[in-house]
Amino acid sequence: MKNKGLSVIIVAKNEEAKIKECLESVSWADEIILIDTGSIDRTMDIAGKFNANIYELNEGSWDLWRSYAIKKARFEWILYVDADERVTPLLRKEIETKIKKNNQSFSAFAIPRRNIILGKEMKHGGWWPDYVKRLYKREAITGWKGSLHEEPVFKGEMGHLINPLTHIKHDEMVEICENNVIRNLA
Repeated sequence: MKNKGLSVIIVAKNEEAKIKECLESVSWADEIILIDTGSIDRTMDIAGKFNANIYELNEGSWDLWRSYAIKKARFEWILYVDADERVTPLLRKEIETKIKKNNQSFSAFAIPRRNIILGKEMKHGGWWPDYVKRLYKREAITGWKGSLHEEPVFKGEMGHLINPLTHIKHDEMVEICENNVIRNLA
């Protein structure tokens, strides 16, 4: 064990194109918990190479999957990332510094997020800094608010980190057709 006291949680489905880089960016954590929600691609095979603890939950919703992962986590601090997000080396260092300070008054931290859409960083229109509540003490979480893009409900005070999480939102233009088929528009 790396003795940092950090569990990383990732919820994924059919993310073989992005999961490797995500896992590489959090491989320094004490444990990685991946909740697979029904992948039919190589997502779980790739995650297995990173010694991630993989759990399959095909039913449910985001709040259920996240709550389940928190129950499986063994460490004091939880970092939640999506498969299309990356923890930069500077963010890693800042997270490690924050969780080592046991006497701090914060039980959660909001992290600024750099949104990359179609290869371009979005800096205007509310895209920066896109703060997300993603780092928190496990025992502080009391539930979730919202159904999509839900946020944790927690006891205690929230701090703000300086270094951003990188979010690679879309790589190409896609269209959702009436019959729910995704078609590449490029």
